[in-house]
Amino acid sequence: MIAAWDGWRGNLYRLAVREGHRREGIGITLTRAGEEYLRGCGVRRVTALVAFEDEAAGAFWESAGYPQDRDIGRRVRNL
Repeated sequence: MIAAWDGWRGNLYRLAVREGHRREGIGITLTRAGEEYLRGCGVRRVTALVAFEDEAAGAFWESAGYPQDRDIGRRVRNL
């Protein structure tokens, strides 16, 4: 996963967990670690760039607290 801050908003990109290791808590652990890093940078709003049509990814991000924001085309969570 890439956790980045552009000075305005935190962004999470490219979360990947090998198929044989999914549903073991790795994805949420990486997500929360990225959020902690961003929180340390002063970030209060994080977006995740996820294809809306990817149902498996959508289910993960929804459960992680990142609902779709169709206005900006991303999933968003306030920290």
